[in-house]
Amino acid sequence: MSKKIAVVIALIISFAVVVIFSSLLTDAYQKLTALRHIQKKLNQADTLTKAIHELQKERGISSGYIASSAKIFSQELQEQRKLTDRALLALQRDTREDLSSLRDKVDTLSLSVQENISAYSSITDKYLNSIHTIATLSAIPEVTKEILAYSNFLFAKESAGRERAVGTALLSNQEIFERERVVFIKLIAMQDIYIKKFLSFTDSEGLDKYNLLTESESFQDVDAMRKSIIEAREYKSLHVSPSKWLKTATSKIDRLKNYSAYLMRTIKISVKLSYNNTKSTLIFYLFSDIISLVVLFFILRTLLLEFQGERKKRMLIEKYVINSTTDTRGRITYVSEAFCDISGYTKEELIGKNHNIVRHPDVPRETFRELWKTIQAGNIWAGRIQNRAKDGKSYWVYATIEPTYNDKGVLSGYAEVRIDITQSIDLELRVERELEKNRQKDQAMLQQSKLAQMGEMISMIAHQWRQP
Repeated sequence: MSKKIAVVIALIISFAVVVIFSSLLTDAYQKLTALRHIQKKLNQADTLTKAIHELQKERGISSGYIASSAKIFSQELQEQRKLTDRALLALQRDTREDLSSLRDKVDTLSLSVQENISAYSSITDKYLNSIHTIATLSAIPEVTKEILAYSNFLFAKESAGRERAVGTALLSNQEIFERERVVFIKLIAMQDIYIKKFLSFTDSEGLDKYNLLTESESFQDVDAMRKSIIEAREYKSLHVSPSKWLKTATSKIDRLKNYSAYLMRTIKISVKLSYNNTKSTLIFYLFSDIISLVVLFFILRTLLLEFQGERKKRMLIEKYVINSTTDTRGRITYVSEAFCDISGYTKEELIGKNHNIVRHPDVPRETFRELWKTIQAGNIWAGRIQNRAKDGKSYWVYATIEPTYNDKGVLSGYAEVRIDITQSIDLELRVERELEKNRQKDQAMLQQSKLAQMGEMISMIAHQWRQP
């Protein structure tokens, strides 16, 4: 595997890692934001729960007050209103309810018991629904289950509060007793439905605590009073006073309130734990993402340097190496700038032309037949070739030509790399000419030497001839 391919693979892997960690980082941030929002909503819900509890108590007392035609519960009602106002003041301004009009109607007995219960219940229902929607904000199954358990328990507690109000009213008035006993029974059944929903969402610890709660004295007393109210054939046969019912039912509901506070604490602990875990996960993903980005940066830098090096190398080859490629018929498909410089042709003039455009007529045909035979056989041909430039001047190159193949292994053309050896050839020719001149000069001197020797010999013969 080449270095370039290895760097590209590393780049792809690093980019994928960055994308994955960025996605995980985004999810963790969104989860953290949602948990922070849930924490805020839970604090609001805690305050709402306290307000609901006081409104439930006021609803029960005011129902008894109306049913008795203001004969009982007057002092209790005034004291409860103070507690309710204190709880409402803790709410945000936009969630507070103005009870002054409703209370005026209660004071003047302008409402029936049912109208009074409905008026107060519409307020508590709005607050309860607001708490129930918190479950939709959670993306953590455990937290969602705990919030659903809590909200269903509050609805059960609300039904218990209505039961207290209706029970107080029917025990305070004979006419109301006959009419509201059916409503009383329905409210008990509704509590059971909500408790079953609550139990389906709560954990084993919450279930154990709830079972202990149901064994308390107030629960047992309320059950006994319920049985007495349901089984009574007429109002006179009742042996339960409105005050005792209100006190006992309130004691039970106070226990339900304490248990709801336990559920809220459990939810807050779970949310805080999830928040801390998510925060740690977010930091880990952020750190990992930063490292991945740094690695990606260095890989990109390496790839860029590699690319620049390759580009510089190609530029050097383009400028200084006489390079060309042809198809299988010898038509030029690529030439380097160096090829254009030495041949005098432009790339536009060369591309598509046959490579013999630079052939010199002095080169024997036998040379080219041997060349084509070699490369068509799949071999490399190398040798000196004389070429002719566009202006007619000749130049010499040392050429290496080899076949090229496509991805399927089929011959696609030929690649040629040439080295300019014109100066070497010129030097070689000059040396040969000088050697020839020296050889001719030496021959002339030798001939003159021979002639001189012959002349001396003739002179000696002639001298001897003249002697007597």
